[in-house]
Amino acid sequence: MLGRTVEKYRRERHSELADWMEENLPEGFTVYDVVEKDFARRRLRTTNMVEFQNKELKKRTRVIRVFPNKEALLRLASALLVELDDKWLSETKAYI
Repeated sequence: MLGRTVEKYRRERHSELADWMEENLPEGFTVYDVVEKDFARRRLRTTNMVEFQNKELKKRTRVIRVFPNKEALLRLASALLVELDDKWLSETKAYI
């Protein structure tokens, strides 16, 4: 399924996106490789953390509007994600 989608985008002249999808999407779906009866799989029933991250990224990038290049966007997004990770690691609340 992923192969067909990647090829579709390559045919439509979106080779950068296709390369990114091919490299990164399988890693994002590793949660589905966990055995169904595994404790960790039962605990991963919501996407609230991911939704919160996306909301924070959107809020911070909307202010800037136009980035000079891809690297600038990646630097900002990486810094925000590192900041969120540090915040979550320092809290006593268990997220997973």
